[in-house]
Amino acid sequence: MPLRPFNGNTFVAFCDIAGFKAALKDSQERAAKMLDSFYSSGFNAIRNQQQHGLDVDGLFASDCGVLFAREGNEINQLQAMCAVLTEIHRSCHENVVPLATSIAYGRFECNDRYVIPGIEKNLFLGSAYLTAFADQSAGTPKLFHPEIRLLKTNLPQPVTDV
Repeated sequence: MPLRPFNGNTFVAFCDIAGFKAALKDSQERAAKMLDSFYSSGFNAIRNQQQHGLDVDGLFASDCGVLFAREGNEINQLQAMCAVLTEIHRSCHENVVPLATSIAYGRFECNDRYVIPGIEKNLFLGSAYLTAFADQSAGTPKLFHPEIRLLKTNLPQPVTDV
């Protein structure tokens, strides 16, 4: 099922398997198991949180995932995001899959571009996505497994007041 469109301010996480390229060079079988664990962890975490009334969606491709909170006030969005990411990180850690994740707040837009048999294309735009991606990839200090970093830039007032 395609992601439902979204356009607004929210928390966005960019999650990546740390050291995946090196693992792929060492053993394609091990790399495939890492991907399977990562995708399964993401699917299960998102499905589990929906059963608890939280609303985080995600898209997983290659060795990364993009997750975003849909509903609620900023505090609820951040709590839902942290609950899902904690479950994903815990499950991957148990399967020896190292993850590094950055979370940013800001504008985010997700639109279906194409959904036809055999292909689905989604467009992600917005400062929250780009900031989380850039930080996870090249932020300072560098993220290491199993870190999850919440970027302080542009946090909404209710979150900074806590």
